Amino acid sequence: MQLRWLLPLLLVLIFGAGASAQQAEPPSETALKVGLLIEPPFVQPVTGGYSGMAVELWERVADKEGLDYTYQTFPNIHDLLAAVTARHIDIAVAPLTVTEDRLKRMDFTQPWHNAGLRVMIEENRSHGFREMLKGLYDGGHLRVYLWIVGIVLGATLLLTIVDRIFDDEFPRAWHEGLAESFYHVMSVATSGKANHKHIFGVAGRVLAALWMVCGVALVAYVTSTITSVMTTNALTNQIHGFADLDGRTVGVLKGSVGEAYVRDRGLGIVSYDNLQQAVDGLLEREVHALVADGPVLEFYDRSHPELPITEVGPTVRREMLAFALPQGSALVRPISVGIIAATEDGFVDRLRRKYLGSD
Repeated sequence: MQLRWLLPLLLVLIFGAGASAQQAEPPSETALKVGLLIEPPFVQPVTGGYSGMAVELWERVADKEGLDYTYQTFPNIHDLLAAVTARHIDIAVAPLTVTEDRLKRMDFTQPWHNAGLRVMIEENRSHGFREMLKGLYDGGHLRVYLWIVGIVLGATLLLTIVDRIFDDEFPRAWHEGLAESFYHVMSVATSGKANHKHIFGVAGRVLAALWMVCGVALVAYVTSTITSVMTTNALTNQIHGFADLDGRTVGVLKGSVGEAYVRDRGLGIVSYDNLQQAVDGLLEREVHALVADGPVLEFYDRSHPELPITEVGPTVRREMLAFALPQGSALVRPISVGIIAATEDGFVDRLRRKYLGSD
């Protein structure tokens, strides 16, 4: 009788202990999905992986916390932040600016760097023939030039007809006669000298004198207007900072704070996926200037001394850079603690000196 009760009890204890042992085992953890945006010196590809100020900081924190992760790159800031919002990735490692609008859609870690926006331009940018023509047209000078051309052609035709009537030695072929008369007309207009052999008395001499005066005035007018337009272009097209961007087309990075800043100022923009495309657009004169994070522009400039680019003006819109995570992520606190620890022990300062060359 006792054995019949003892056997079920043993079975319950055995299977119950097995079930308890199974429940006590920790659940298997999957590797974190880390989104990257290639933006040197913060994130840059190297042989076998990635490097950069943001990547080294993240890997330091992840190593301290014992986190496993895999990297996934995105073409632009817009797509990276969209992946954070949609929870397609667990954290975005990039120089991301903390803004009110972004905080409404995602969480951020403790900031680890301060930056701001700067302007990049093409150094010693020359002004071509197209810009000069546009300046002449806007100033109404091209219309005057057309009148001058009409007067010269009219004088050429009139002189040809007169010479065909009164000069037996004048070429009979129209194209030769017109060429001869055009030469005399332009000679008077440009040099102020009348070398035509037939002036036809007092009236002819008076007309020749008047034409010499008009010719000198025409040459002076053309020279002065072209010089004026070229000088104006050289002065007005100079960009020394953000204050000179009004009326210009500005290149920005898609989804960046720089894009929002330039758009809010009512400037024309062209959005690019990455900085390389933006610089190409600047040098191909698709835009007049670029606006992006200062450290990113400065690092690119130092890395490409062969390119005629430079940064101008002071840094504006001071901003804090941090990593972004989906709202409510349990990783925000431990990663922030790791960033603070890396700051306190001087690791972040060493990264700044390594990648940015300053404290």
